[in-house]
Amino acid sequence: MPLLSRLVDHLPGTTAPEAHREYLAMLDRALLDRFLSVREREGLVALAGELGIGRATAARLHHEYLERLARAAVLDGVVTEDERLDLLTVAELLSVEKQDALAMLERAAAAGSGPGGGVGSAREGGGDAGGGAAGALGPGTSQLQRGDMVVFTGEMSLPREEWVRRAMDAGLVPHSSVTKKVALVVAADPDSLSGKARKAEAYGIPIVGEWAFEELIQHM
Repeated sequence: MPLLSRLVDHLPGTTAPEAHREYLAMLDRALLDRFLSVREREGLVALAGELGIGRATAARLHHEYLERLARAAVLDGVVTEDERLDLLTVAELLSVEKQDALAMLERAAAAGSGPGGGVGSAREGGGDAGGGAAGALGPGTSQLQRGDMVVFTGEMSLPREEWVRRAMDAGLVPHSSVTKKVALVVAADPDSLSGKARKAEAYGIPIVGEWAFEELIQHM
């Protein structure tokens, strides 16, 4: 079931920017690999309920998130086909109509990338006091940086040694266990119930599949 459909229709509601930022930060982590696992959908639905964010408010926040992704896509003055498809992928995951997402891209292109128009990563402290999409990723960007620690879990398609080698070649540091200092967990199954996955979820660490991880290191 689509994420938006699972959110409660009527809640008391909140206009608190902090609540919006908390929801959007979790959404941003979940969308790192451009896929919403069952675990991630359930987590977002639960958080929305805790924060008093109903379906209407969530729909508005999803649109704000996409608007910022669209602005990030036009920062260099050229919107590639990959960036366009990336935006449409996120739009589908967030239950935003294709034509609405394309209209956002057109508006962003027309407006240009004026001061503050970009979208910084959560690590860079992006976002605003008005409760916008703090931490939203721009298409084709990555939160990973050289020196970040990553953890692998589960039986993957390629030997674990191969993924460790690729991580090290990208300047990342493979780690055996999940701590608060770990930047990313790579799981054979993003819905894994492994101890590492549960610990990563508790710490708010993104969990991605192996092929999404490959995409991320290619864009570092």
